[in-house]
Amino acid sequence: MMGFYHLPDSYLTNYVNRVQQADLTQVNTSYNTLVDPNKFLIVTVGNANANPKPKLTNKVKKTAEKTTSQTTHTSANIPSIKK
Repeated sequence: MMGFYHLPDSYLTNYVNRVQQADLTQVNTSYNTLVDPNKFLIVTVGNANANPKPKLTNKVKKTAEKTTSQTTHTSANIPSIKK
């Protein structure tokens, strides 16, 4: 990894310090810049025949429908992470 990305030898040694120095504004800026919910992909791995698709209860279906109809997925309306 280090050679492929041309990272300095100190990259892993200083990693924890860099993470600890990041403040909330920097985290939120990076998140909103880099994460696009429209490009999310949910992957399920396993034997499809071993566990049949679970049946949703009416309550779960209604909640999912309500959430889907009320949510627009754009990075502009993602709430900031709060302490």
